[in-house]
Amino acid sequence: MGEALALLLELHRRRRHRTAAETIQALTAATRAHVSFALRPAGEQALANVAALVDFARQRERQGALSFRSFVETLAAEGKLRRTPEPPILEVYSEGVLFMTVHKV
Repeated sequence: MGEALALLLELHRRRRHRTAAETIQALTAATRAHVSFALRPAGEQALANVAALVDFARQRERQGALSFRSFVETLAAEGKLRRTPEPPILEVYSEGVLFMTVHKV
């Protein structure tokens, strides 16, 4: 429990010094969420959804949303306005490593 709280504190402190996409990636890397998602039923879709979230965060950064709060508020507003279909999945193997790639429809 202490490690989880320390991680949240670190992410909170650094939220102004890294982008929303970097924060999401740091969270998933530190918690090894990719492994957890991959082992679940429909885990590939969960991984694709995380990749789509990071992609959306990068898009917002290019449009000027520089704060994590701005990203979350935009994400919440977008979620209320429309429901998007699940991002499609493409599995790519390279040297025995599985990579998940999201392709736009």
